[in-house]
Amino acid sequence: QTHLNIYHLDIDAMYPNIMITNRLQPSAVVNSTICAQCDLNRPNGRQHKMD
Repeated sequence: QTHLNIYHLDIDAMYPNIMITNRLQPSAVVNSTICAQCDLNRPNGRQHKMD
């Protein structure tokens, strides 16, 4: 007898967490001038660029 694994992901509940974790909220959207001043935009900084 074969048992199928069924997964249900509650995307609606995960949506706010995904937005905050990936800094996708409107306050995180900046222009290139502000981005150039950010501490994360340094040679040893950690960047998370999304194209």
